[in-house]
Amino acid sequence: MAKHIPSFVALVLLVCVLGCSNEITDSPPLIEVSNVQIGDLDQVYRTVGSGPPLLMIHGLTETWRVWEPFIKPLSAHYQLIIPDIRGHGETNNPADVLSPRMVATDLLELLDALQIEELRVVGYSFGAHTALRMAASQPSRIISMITIAGAHRLIGSSESVHQSMVDTDIELEWYLDIARAWHPDGEEQLQRVWRQGIAGALEADFQMTDEEIQSISAKTLIIQGDRDDFFPISVPLSLDENISNTELWIIPNTYHTAMFYQNYGLSEADSGGNREAAEIFPDVVISFFSDESE
Repeated sequence: MAKHIPSFVALVLLVCVLGCSNEITDSPPLIEVSNVQIGDLDQVYRTVGSGPPLLMIHGLTETWRVWEPFIKPLSAHYQLIIPDIRGHGETNNPADVLSPRMVATDLLELLDALQIEELRVVGYSFGAHTALRMAASQPSRIISMITIAGAHRLIGSSESVHQSMVDTDIELEWYLDIARAWHPDGEEQLQRVWRQGIAGALEADFQMTDEEIQSISAKTLIIQGDRDDFFPISVPLSLDENISNTELWIIPNTYHTAMFYQNYGLSEADSGGNREAAEIFPDVVISFFSDESE
């Protein structure tokens, strides 16, 4: 039976009421920029910190910068590997299409190049879609993962929502001003990956089979806002039912942005984000990964 607030999350909440130790606004430590050539893909990624490797995968139209508020506390515990996924930021996309399976293959090859055999993964939105497909493709490689607003298939209203967006641009009044500054080609690049990513979600390739989902052995924390406007609550519930070792954290009164709204300069009211979730997120990550044997 899914737990709406896992026990370790409840503990972190209590600690943060008394005085949370991590300030997500602190300046991040020195970050190293590198690249790996994977066929015709020039995969750009950043590393920071020391400890066990932790791969952090951003969402559609974002870059590594979406993780900036959390880099300082997490890099004290892990070696963070933070790519710009295919087509985003400084990473090119030689193809005219974009899908989570493509990016999962890219990142598994990046791990091969870095000679990383086992690791933890955190993914948000498209990055969470990617993490799920990585864990299904190579179950023994992903020790544990956290998926935030991720999906294994389009269930319920999620298909009609994506159908309604497939031929549209990102709304200018949304977070475009900040996000386009993260991309060398600005708005053109941003709108391109948006259209490609939405179209990719409607392809048959996006759908994961029951067998794929059930093959995932990684301990998995599934996080989602209860008012997610891209994926209804049936999506994380289905994931929770089909992955053997899960915790489920449904954040109340929260939309797709979850704890990332502040990265776009938005308020909680404007974005449907959750300030408390943002504040405790680093502690949740550290606590969850420290309890992998449970």
